[in-house]
Amino acid sequence: MDQDEIDFDRPAADGVEAWHRQRALQLRQLSHDVGLPIGHRVRLELVDGSGMEGKLELAEHGLFIEPTERTTLRLRIARCEFMAREIASCVRLEKPSHD
Repeated sequence: MDQDEIDFDRPAADGVEAWHRQRALQLRQLSHDVGLPIGHRVRLELVDGSGMEGKLELAEHGLFIEPTERTTLRLRIARCEFMAREIASCVRLEKPSHD
């Protein structure tokens, strides 16, 4: 596995922009890998029957997004955190763009 790194020799704006682009790509890949629209507005129901609506996000914000399995992925909507494996259904509320 390749180790991600930040190039401190570049001007700060370019480095930060590159990090944002890399993180967005990592998030799209993770979203694809686990089959969930992370970063988008959703309506979901958990296996315990509770439902919620809002932006589906990663529960933890690290510098880099590591590949993970759906069984160990922690997500959140607003302040409510849950494991991806606890999701019974998930519907994206906005039309997908071609990202």
